[in-house]
Amino acid sequence: MLVGETLELNDEKSGKLIKMFDDILQGSGSVISPIVNILPNPMWATLPLLRNFFGIEKARVVTDLSFEFIKSYVSDHKRTFDPENIRDFTDLMLLEIKNTSDKSSSFFGKTGD
Repeated sequence: MLVGETLELNDEKSGKLIKMFDDILQGSGSVISPIVNILPNPMWATLPLLRNFFGIEKARVVTDLSFEFIKSYVSDHKRTFDPENIRDFTDLMLLEIKNTSDKSSSFFGKTGD
């Protein structure tokens, strides 16, 4: 949806990412526990000894992998961007970043980049 391409499920890179998302959504392994919501201070869940128990570490790994996976597509889109030929959602976001002058917008400046 982001880059207008179909990713093959048997591709090693996308397959690993899909498997990790599936593990989190299906609840195998540790997932972010509802117990976090009843801790006196939810930040306790980020303490080194508790990160794995509450699934914080696994969620961080999946987030990092997702960003790395998407980063190459975004770089390619930036390199080939043509504002007269919007190909997909990524191009639409790049156009918004290019045209935004509102400093409070999440598309402005380094925040948008």
